[in-house]
Amino acid sequence: MRNRLRIQPYVSPEIRRKLAAYSAAQGVTESAVVDAALQEYLESDGVEEALVVRRLDGVGQAVAQVQNELDVLAWAFARFVRFSFLAARPPAPEAVKQMEALYSAFLTQVSGDTASGVTFAGAVRRAFTAHATRPAALPSDQGGREKEPSRGGV
Repeated sequence: MRNRLRIQPYVSPEIRRKLAAYSAAQGVTESAVVDAALQEYLESDGVEEALVVRRLDGVGQAVAQVQNELDVLAWAFARFVRFSFLAARPPAPEAVKQMEALYSAFLTQVSGDTASGVTFAGAVRRAFTAHATRPAALPSDQGGREKEPSRGGV
């Protein structure tokens, strides 16, 4: 008992009765029960904090995966729209190979856009900023179409 300190906290009569009954049933002193309960209670904060951090990490990974998949879908949609404007023609039996080549080019460009690390939303913001600072009329050498920005553009 030399390495223990005496404290005198106040508890309700009901808690006191439960403590006396529990310690008698377990065959240990009330001090031992209170000491073990306080130790467990005070150490539980660290356990709960670690659990919360692990769960948040899992949520963060899931959100990152969803964001990656959303970026792929956004780039795919952007490329689909662009290819629809460029390659829209009535389907003919002899055009099947050309359509397959277009689809292959579509997949290549979407994977390149995704691998570039540039998000579709970022490309849209850059295009909006460029459009806001550009003169209203397009130069005549572009034939009414915008040139495709390098790597990651739509």
